[in-house]
Amino acid sequence: RLRKLYWPQPYGDVLEEFWNRKQRLNKLVAIAGNHNPGFYKPELYSERIKAVAELSKRQGIDLFGRGWDRWWSRQSCWWPYWRYLRAIMSNYHGSCNSKWETLSNYRFSLCFENMPMTGYLTEKIFDCLYAGTVPVYWGASDIEMLIPAGTYIDMRNFQSYGEMFDHITALSDSQWETMRLVAREFLKTRGTTEYRDSLLRVVHL
Repeated sequence: RLRKLYWPQPYGDVLEEFWNRKQRLNKLVAIAGNHNPGFYKPELYSERIKAVAELSKRQGIDLFGRGWDRWWSRQSCWWPYWRYLRAIMSNYHGSCNSKWETLSNYRFSLCFENMPMTGYLTEKIFDCLYAGTVPVYWGASDIEMLIPAGTYIDMRNFQSYGEMFDHITALSDSQWETMRLVAREFLKTRGTTEYRDSLLRVVHL
């Protein structure tokens, strides 16, 4: 038996310190740890690595997170890691103390959930919205029912990572800013009533 739950998010508006930062790199950032998904299917861990490898050909992405340089660890014992190791390390910038601060240095973020599943939405996309970074999203198949379509780029609309990169880097300043403003309005309205205020409902369960 399943019960629908809006996973609580901490804020009902953007984080001004990070959202207001306009001097940003016109490329993507990926913030994720190196985790071996084992034999779990379906998963998007491998797609994150593939995206980093493909976008690295255009110097289009920077990677942050823990464990990517630990080639001897158990987490690194999976084929996609070794297949794309050179590309991973050429774009790896270590861990980050603040996801929001790191996100605020970029216009776009590679925002892939750990798995594609209907109704499954984590904090990843909210972190982007708080920081004013436009997410390139892949995860929940019904994402348009959970988050307004005008706030993110849907990776499923593209045939390749190169096609997606050409699209996002061609967006004008006004188009990019419009997406940020739509995201801010969402956080202050539906984002507050459905996600932030759900924290109170969880506390009282």
